[in-house]
Amino acid sequence: MADDPSVQTPAAGSGFGQGVAKALLSGKSEEDMDTGPLPERIAAALLRALKAKTPERWDMGAKKYISSDDFKTQAQTAFGIIAELEGDRAKRLPQKPKGPDETETQAAQEAVTADQLAKSPALRRALRRKLEDAEIRAANGSETGLD
Repeated sequence: MADDPSVQTPAAGSGFGQGVAKALLSGKSEEDMDTGPLPERIAAALLRALKAKTPERWDMGAKKYISSDDFKTQAQTAFGIIAELEGDRAKRLPQKPKGPDETETQAAQEAVTADQLAKSPALRRALRRKLEDAEIRAANGSETGLD
């Protein structure tokens, strides 16, 4: 009875989560679980994620491709498994996409716009017309002047 995974991980639930927990604790090899039912396949995927590697990159000194452990992926997987087995469901926070911060992006857009205005008489004329239209609308009582 003590070897039964449902006794060891009662917080994993009684349904699908319990099936994944049983597969993780079964001692089966990853290869054996890959061809089993869905909970076992998920368990196999989790075991692979615990061994995640970074993409290969060329090492000039060694003159070969190398990769290293992807610690971030491995740690997230481990913490997720532990949380699920303990009954504390994983809470995913949306991550902001990587890239330049908003102030850099805004400054770059302003630089492009200023450069475009400097090079294009037609764009300057169109901008003047828009501003004149907005001033007329504002004078006539429009809230924003840009309706």
